[in-house]
Amino acid sequence: MTPSSPDGDMVSPNGSKVAAVFATMNRRKVACECVRLLAAQSMPPGKIFVTDNVSSDGSADALEEQASALGVEVSVLRSAENIGNAGGIQLAMDLAFVEGFDLVWILDDDSWPERDALSALLAADGPTAGIRTSLVLEPGSDRVSWPCEIRRPSGEWKMINSVPSSPTYWHEIRRSWLGALISREAYLKVGPVNADLFLRGEDEEYPRRLEQAGYGFWMSSASILRHPIAGPLVTLSFGDYKLCLERNLGADKLYYRIRNMIWIKRWESGRVTATILAAGYFLLLLRWFRPFRASSAIFIAAVYDAVTGRLGKRPS
Repeated sequence: MTPSSPDGDMVSPNGSKVAAVFATMNRRKVACECVRLLAAQSMPPGKIFVTDNVSSDGSADALEEQASALGVEVSVLRSAENIGNAGGIQLAMDLAFVEGFDLVWILDDDSWPERDALSALLAADGPTAGIRTSLVLEPGSDRVSWPCEIRRPSGEWKMINSVPSSPTYWHEIRRSWLGALISREAYLKVGPVNADLFLRGEDEEYPRRLEQAGYGFWMSSASILRHPIAGPLVTLSFGDYKLCLERNLGADKLYYRIRNMIWIKRWESGRVTATILAAGYFLLLLRWFRPFRASSAIFIAAVYDAVTGRLGKRPS
């Protein structure tokens, strides 16, 4: 039976124009490899849009040179300043739809697609509604790059850490950002990516907006992206809910993670729930195994900016 949703727009991949988008900064070799693998797809995207966040390692020139050598169409958008991954994806996605593409495939510069990743995502026997998305695995293994929630036949959600065993390639999942195939209809319905989240927030906020607009998410286990696995996690469990932080996050990424998630939770569920989330992050920092004084200063700044609505790039 083909999955469908009464509120989701139809996905009609046959004949659709598909673009791939990602942002990069000072990761020339990584970004060029992503473009090479996109060009080598059994069904390559019609165009690749890459936002270069003022790289100083020649990334933009290298990407354009590689595109010319491979004979693929790549549009390198040279940002005048670092606008983060959120701003980079927003810029690339907006331009892709302006240029007439019907579907946009969201990637990271280090999310490398296997050869049939896009063709599997566009398979005619896939779901007829909602958002299709890829399965993101650690390079060289069947372990997911970060935990993923899949709906059981009973209707309950189950957290998985490896490739699901199932007679079907398609699995209903909770939400997705990396590997998601966004249609023009969905984009027009929910709007562009929120560039003000800058980093480590767009991947949480945009899927929530899609979900609230009535879109379900369907993951194809035949469409595989290879992405480095998340670092060691510190976790807290509250019943079925699990809160996680990576131990190896630098100061900026820790700030953006806490600020953006608290801001999102306040927007989504109100002040009380956001306060509970802030308390959860504070408890995680107590188990962080890094200088607590520095971490607590980042935590205070992140919470203050989340509550006052100060988004954008972290103050220097």
